[in-house]
Amino acid sequence: SAEDRPGTYIRLMDQNKVYLCERAPYIKAGATDYMDQQLTQIERDAIVKVSVTGPDGTYHLTRNDEGKVTLDAVPEGKQPKSSELENVYTVLTGLRSADVTTDATGLTFDYTYFCRLSDSTEYTFKLARKDDKTYLTAGAAFTDTTPVTITRDGSETEAEMKAKEAKLTARDAAEKFNQRHKGWVYEIGSWQAGKMTKSLNDLVEDIPQPEETPAEDTDAPAAEPQPDAAEQT
Repeated sequence: SAEDRPGTYIRLMDQNKVYLCERAPYIKAGATDYMDQQLTQIERDAIVKVSVTGPDGTYHLTRNDEGKVTLDAVPEGKQPKSSELENVYTVLTGLRSADVTTDATGLTFDYTYFCRLSDSTEYTFKLARKDDKTYLTAGAAFTDTTPVTITRDGSETEAEMKAKEAKLTARDAAEKFNQRHKGWVYEIGSWQAGKMTKSLNDLVEDIPQPEETPAEDTDAPAAEPQPDAAEQT
């Protein structure tokens, strides 16, 4: 890059002559620049349950009828942090990798992030921390094993046909997910790793206690009577 003027200095590899270029092309030099880094992109409304397991235990997140994320077991004297629950619940709406490798040497996968979708798809991510980085492996399973039978006599309604098509699509998507990610270990960003490995204590806070009203002092001496206007004159 030119320091004292706009533009970029360039030259041909087999020549020493240098040119100042006003519009030099940006050359992507990293391997990840040519890799699809999107691991998952799931709609929030499709998520029905999230479970996180770590060294301190397991907790579960679900949605109530109003769509609010709820925590399965809140310790006594605590209340959930709504924003933190939402962050953990929606990680898979945009999970991306920062790098990828096949070498899992020295990694201990002691965290598990599990997500179940309304179409019976289940995602399982195993996570490991090493130094200041977090790594994960990815897998999926389609748990609805009921056979899909397509009739050719026109007796099925359009809604029934669409339901069967959606089921087959979800089953194929889970298989493709496994084929794509089998054998790979992904590094993810610290902000996403923090959401996927939060402990139960990170999701709750103390219930605010009401402030006590100071009691009146009944032993205080009574106020002396004030003289009326006639006495003062």
